Amino acid sequence: ISKNTSDSIALASLNQLEKSVLKSVELRVTRKQLMDRGEILDKNLRLTDALKKYRKIATGYQDELTTQAMYKIGKTYFRQRKYTRAITEFQKIKSYMAGPGYFTSALYQIGRCYRRLNQHQVARKHFNSFSKKYHWSKFADDALYHQARLYEVDSDTKSAIKLYKKMIELYRHSELVPRAYWRIGWTQFKAKKYDDSITTFQKLVSLFPQNGWSLAADYWIAKVQEKQKNWDKAKRNYQRISESHKWYYGNLAGHRIESRAETNLASHQENSKKKDWKSIGKNKTKRTKKLMDLKLYADAIIELKTIIKAKKSNQRDNYYNLVVCYEKLEDFKKAHYYAEILAKFWDLQRGDLIPTGLLRMLYPLHYKDQIKKHATEYKIDPFFVSSMIREESRYNPSVISPAGACGLMQIMPQTGKYISKQINMKPFHREMLFHPEVNIRLGTWYMKNLMDKFENSMELASGAYNGGTNRIKRWQKNMETTDIEEFIEDIPIDETRRHIKKVIDSYYTYKELYSEFVAQPDQK
Repeated sequence: ISKNTSDSIALASLNQLEKSVLKSVELRVTRKQLMDRGEILDKNLRLTDALKKYRKIATGYQDELTTQAMYKIGKTYFRQRKYTRAITEFQKIKSYMAGPGYFTSALYQIGRCYRRLNQHQVARKHFNSFSKKYHWSKFADDALYHQARLYEVDSDTKSAIKLYKKMIELYRHSELVPRAYWRIGWTQFKAKKYDDSITTFQKLVSLFPQNGWSLAADYWIAKVQEKQKNWDKAKRNYQRISESHKWYYGNLAGHRIESRAETNLASHQENSKKKDWKSIGKNKTKRTKKLMDLKLYADAIIELKTIIKAKKSNQRDNYYNLVVCYEKLEDFKKAHYYAEILAKFWDLQRGDLIPTGLLRMLYPLHYKDQIKKHATEYKIDPFFVSSMIREESRYNPSVISPAGACGLMQIMPQTGKYISKQINMKPFHREMLFHPEVNIRLGTWYMKNLMDKFENSMELASGAYNGGTNRIKRWQKNMETTDIEEFIEDIPIDETRRHIKKVIDSYYTYKELYSEFVAQPDQK
């Protein structure tokens, strides 16, 4: 457990050990073991329980383990969005005789907290001081980036671009460099300096061709060309991006030229006819085959993991069969985890396309009867609901977020209580959110409610689902654009911006994969 705190069996093992310790007077738990327990609880999103372990470690001692526990307490409060309490904890490390690593880390985290609290001037001053005084720190590039971003958000684009360029110059190997190039290009685009914007975006694509920010830059080069009424160039770029099947932007590009829906799925289906997919899963050991034939899927999983660990041949088949077994056991979270590993056997960067069968594993229609039932009841697209479930929980009905959101559609208990009153579902209690039927009903009603508030815009409803209705309305009021794609790129909170893109990309993928889902009733 100490070596594998994020292992899938670590939490179950910890629960058994806790019971044993309670029963025995001889077993003693060391502070290091308490730290391991805290990390297991932390990684399983049981943050309140993790905090108790960390506090126990930090109480009555003054050593490195104490500092580590204090830092983890601050980070846990940050994850819970309790930023003021997090600042208090990080300040303790600042005044404590901590090692330089924890000291500078805590200082940096304080700046992040101020930014999350929208205290921009305080945060900027903090990051400015940090980047100058601790230029050697692993967080120095982050501090410069945050400082630039705050200037950008506050409309001081000149200072923002100056700091982005400074960060690129000083920390050329930083993973934030592509993002800084993107922000410079985007700032130029917003200022209608279209030629400068194209030049910056092209440099980003040239230097970092496989980076996610390059995908965005590539698409927006075409958008700028379209704005400049250079439609021939824009169309060629849209066509290339669409045919490359790049996440989110491939869908957008295809819809700009109205070709994606006809060509995309056909390419994946063609790949499904190839020998390596048609025969996948058939190459089993005798023992694996027998266990699966007898529907002893839990035992088959143990066998398959042993084979995979031994690094024997036919790994692609082994991972495929793992996905099948987990799906049969309705452990959809693990099924999706291993489907993502299976997808890595196709070289996407070289242009290989994932077969349709594997796409259906990555974009499954679990709980389809419940989804269709409540989507019909509340008059909302079932693919939109499926996309939200996929991105919120990966179809894990028991997941709890750091903020306390529960179940498939990640509903906060107070939101669930409010919705239950609206639909006359009484009585309501938090545990109901872990029942798929209830969670889907409440979440689907809430999605429809948001769609009504935002004139049936899936993008805005997705943003409100993640970031809150008031935030989206405030951003709408402050942003001078009617282009929904531009609005999404301009959203200042990374999590909300990514959430919208993920949900919309999944929506188009579901529509392509399961056209029969809406047209025909379920036959289970």
